[in-house]
Amino acid sequence: MAAHISELIESLANNGCKAQVVSISRLAEAESALIELKRSGAVNADFYSELTRYLNFDYQAALPQARSIIVAASPQLSTQVLFGSHAVIIPPTYIYSEIWKKQLELVAGFLQPRGYHVARARLPFKTLAVRSGLGKYGRNNICYITGMGSFFRLAAFYSDMPCEHDGWGAPEMMKLCQTCKLCRDKCPTGCISADRFLIHADRCLTHFNESENPLPGWIKPEWHNALLGCMKCQKVCPLDKELLEKPEDAIEKFTVAETEEILAGTPLENLRPATVTKLESLCLADSDVYPILKRNLSLLIGA
Repeated sequence: MAAHISELIESLANNGCKAQVVSISRLAEAESALIELKRSGAVNADFYSELTRYLNFDYQAALPQARSIIVAASPQLSTQVLFGSHAVIIPPTYIYSEIWKKQLELVAGFLQPRGYHVARARLPFKTLAVRSGLGKYGRNNICYITGMGSFFRLAAFYSDMPCEHDGWGAPEMMKLCQTCKLCRDKCPTGCISADRFLIHADRCLTHFNESENPLPGWIKPEWHNALLGCMKCQKVCPLDKELLEKPEDAIEKFTVAETEEILAGTPLENLRPATVTKLESLCLADSDVYPILKRNLSLLIGA
């Protein structure tokens, strides 16, 4: 059975993905690690709720006979989008639908002919990637994968393919980060500290600009640099240097009229169908994203 795991990893690699497989028994430890963050006070209760709101550790509801978890990474550069004459950046990971679809097709395409089943898993992808040995943490708590830097999209899947041995281990920080402090110095909110491995995620700019709550007064408008999330620490990371030199061309262009409608806070259902289609292709029509689009876009273009 171990041969099937090796063959799966090789098959995904041949299609541009990197992957690792761990036993389903690791699920309890991954969940406990999250609970411990709250218990220890490493993250506050409000942020913990936000951190876990999309997670579901009940694998039996997805695939009762699951015996393994597959974590896969596909390369993804940042994306440039034009709103009128303004070019804005969407960081990696935010445009997910087509990548997730392709990852599922690749995993299912390998497993199903061999008699195995697969189901999508809503799990802490970054934790799985680091604990499985697929990646390592940077000082900024972002996951890095050899050859991909921090520019990739993760996914996880349950499978009934057996996994008796895996590379599960304690999370590790990259050696480079032990002497480098570029991301810490560049972080505008000071959420990356020198005295602990975990960043102060509840101070990260991403935490605020992904929320519908009003931005705190201490956050300066000029700190915003991406439509969602933040690219500050990745832009100065030596491991991302080559990837940053390969920006994707604008894959969508919103007209001046469309941009004005978004900036006016026009409800999604009142937008023109063509505008909604563009937003959907960028995963910007999601119920937790479109409500903050007006504010974030205004901050970036100074509207």
